[in-house]
Amino acid sequence: MNERGIRKAFIERFEGAVLTPATFPILAVTPTVFENVPNLTDDSWIRTKLNIFNSENGTIGAQSTDDTYILHEGQFVFSIFIRLNIGTRDSSDIVDELVLLYQNKTFSGVWAKVPTPRDIGDDDHGYYMTNLIIPFQTVS
Repeated sequence: MNERGIRKAFIERFEGAVLTPATFPILAVTPTVFENVPNLTDDSWIRTKLNIFNSENGTIGAQSTDDTYILHEGQFVFSIFIRLNIGTRDSSDIVDELVLLYQNKTFSGVWAKVPTPRDIGDDDHGYYMTNLIIPFQTVS
């Protein structure tokens, strides 16, 4: 699985979830972009980024060319931007909802591990930023 396939797996997991106000009340109404683009709204929003740190070759079982694989390790980052002076509850709720979607889940050949939230703080553009970092592994 290449970088495009890994990104597609994360996006399909997100878009395939039933994002209704009953199931994911904050995610259902928060605009999300899956590219590194500037903000297009005055409201709270989410941006994503894929980082691959390690790709290594290996074999499974006997040393046969049919059993070779490539292990990819990295992280998928949700950057959550909440308007300043609103409070951090929306950010915390989004983190909780994303954890429900991804924590220890396997989807489309990607194994997502335990996410880690990191408060970044004021981004100097009128938003409070929190990153949710989701480490992953996949084999191709």
